[in-house]
Amino acid sequence: MKKILATYIQNLYYAHHSVCEVMPMKNNVRKIREDLLVSKAELARKAGISALTIDRIEKGMPCRMDTMRKIILALGLTLKDKEKVFPPV
Repeated sequence: MKKILATYIQNLYYAHHSVCEVMPMKNNVRKIREDLLVSKAELARKAGISALTIDRIEKGMPCRMDTMRKIILALGLTLKDKEKVFPPV
C-alpha cells in the first residue's frame, strides 16, 4: 500500500511539474513591482497572498484568476489594466 501511494504521489508531482515547464505563464509582475520599488513581501501583504506565491508567479508559474485580480489591484492598477500585468498568450 505504501508503495502504491508513493508511486501515486510521484506521478502527481511529475505531471504537475511537466505542465508548468511546458506552459510558463509570461507576465510583467516583477517589472511593475520593481518599477514601483515594492518588495515581494509588501506586494504579497497588499494582495493578501504569500510571498512564495508572488515568487512563483514571477517565475512564470500559472495562478488562479482570483490571484491575478488581487495582484493587479495590489499594484495600484485597475482590472482594465490586466493585460499590462498578464498579457494574453
